[in-house]
Formats: sequence, structure tokens, C-alpha cells
Amino acid sequence: SINTAFAIRSAFGTFKIIDGAVPAFPPASGITVGGRRGNVITFPTGEVVVVGQSAFRKAGRLTVKLPATCCGNVAGLCGAYSPDADFTDVFTASTGGVGVYPKNRWGGPYGGAFQRDFAESWKLLPTDADAVFNNSECPMATVPAVYPVEPPLPFSGCPAGLEAQAKAQCPQGRLYDNCVTD
Repeated sequence: SINTAFAIRSAFGTFKIIDGAVPAFPPASGITVGGRRGNVITFPTGEVVVVGQSAFRKAGRLTVKLPATCCGNVAGLCGAYSPDADFTDVFTASTGGVGVYPKNRWGGPYGGAFQRDFAESWKLLPTDADAVFNNSECPMATVPAVYPVEPPLPFSGCPAGLEAQAKAQCPQGRLYDNCVTD
């Protein structure tokens, strides 16, 4: 799926970003919009939201940067931000359950239980009281959700010795893991 709409709730109201179109913010709010593409939103309290854009689509990803004052006060798809808990509560679902999901070769969890138990727990239907988007902005799927299958572990099903060979040939450094699993 491709995310084409996002909403930001703040003390200054709720703002919708649909197809990459960043809204006008109240002048007195102190919220600024910048960046080469006009896709970097900075709040006066230090939060920064970047709407991911590319030559191929106007929206698709969202990056949220939070100041230290947000520690212990974050929930949702961004994950809990609790250094005091050693970040063990990152994947706290809307139900309060905390999941532990294995990393995959891209560095984070994907599909399967992560999608079903964590990500989907934060999903709102257009008919929910807290929903920000109406049905025309975010139509409900007419088919049941199919969760992506978790990718196989690196080297599973490979000839014996291949993993050791890859580890020996890859240079040490910050990209070592990516090299080994490429």
C-alpha cells in the first residue's frame, strides 16, 4: 500500500496532508513550512514532520522528529519513545500489549504478527469517533486485509557455509549487516 494521506493533531488543530499537499497553518501558530519542496513542517515546540516526496509520488512516507520533551509521551505507529524503559515498550499496541518482533534484513519488523498485532491495532475506520478522514478521503477496503508474509531469515535454505563466506568477505563498518544479507 502507499500512504497518500496523513493527519497531524496539535494544540493548534488537526491538519490533513492529502497527496502531499501541505495545508496553510494559522499565522499566529508559529508553525513553519520549509524545505526545498515545501514538505518540512516545524512546530514551535520543536517537533518536525517531513512528508516524504519523490519524483514519482507526492506522498508515501512520513518522518517525525521529536524533541526530548516528548520522552514518555508518545504512542501510536511512531512507537513509544521511552528511554527510561530502555525502549522496551516501542511496539505498544493500542490495546496496551507490548510486542517483540524480530528485525529483518531491512533493519525493522515487517508483516506478519507486527502488521496484524501492532500496526493494525492503531487503524481507525472512517466511522470511528476519533477518525480524522471521511470515507471519500480514505475509502474503506472492500476486501479483507492480507498481511505480508514475514521474509525468510537470511541464509535460510542456502547451502552450508554460505553465511560464513559472506561474513568473511564483507568489510566491517556500519553497513556490514546490509552487506552480509545482500
